[in-house]
Amino acid sequence: MQNQRKTSSTAIAIVIVVFSVLIAGGVIAAALGVANNRDNAVVSTEAVKNKNNDRLSEWDNPSILATDHVRGRRDSSVVVVEYADPQCPGCASMMPKMNAIYEKYKDKVAFVYRHYPIAMHQNAVSAAVAIEAAGEQGYFWEMLDAVFDNRADWIYESGNGLADAYVEIFEDIAGSKGDSKKFRNDLSNNKLKAKVEADKKRGQNDDISATPTIIVNGKQIDFYTSSDAQKTIEDAIDSALKD
Repeated sequence: MQNQRKTSSTAIAIVIVVFSVLIAGGVIAAALGVANNRDNAVVSTEAVKNKNNDRLSEWDNPSILATDHVRGRRDSSVVVVEYADPQCPGCASMMPKMNAIYEKYKDKVAFVYRHYPIAMHQNAVSAAVAIEAAGEQGYFWEMLDAVFDNRADWIYESGNGLADAYVEIFEDIAGSKGDSKKFRNDLSNNKLKAKVEADKKRGQNDDISATPTIIVNGKQIDFYTSSDAQKTIEDAIDSALKD
């Protein structure tokens, strides 16, 4: 009888120990689960944060569109937008100034170029499409400069002569690395023409009334009445950088 009582006591003790171990294990597991969830929450928060940072580092200003051609510091809070017509004499005169401004501020500022072909310029749209066609092969900015620099070679041309003039300009800048056949075909690419038209529509939304128009952080810069257009634009950039 005494042995039976001992056995019962031992069994009860074992049950109590096992039960205690299970409870302790559950507490530990729960603690680990909370800690793990906390870690996961931190990771998730960091992932969202990093994702947002990636987005912000690419497009940190609402005035930059995904379809825009951008050079300089893309994540800058200061964005300079130029609307221009490649057949416009004033735009051609402004281009060297804008290139000089770009060289001065390229580590601090984002520079955007948008097409705004004027209806009275018969070849302005085709020239803008030619610039976009070169951009399809990575030569947007080079073609932009070359089209302005060689205006006399294409502004009075038409038909095949106009296409040939654009191809010649493209071959000069791209050399053997460029695909002249693709470029020529892209001169009639409706997608590229639509890009030019979209730029102009955006310009109309931005109340563009003349070319060239320079906008710094959403504000049109009045450089037409200035004796030094480049300095006026640079002063506007310097002011925006201080804000």
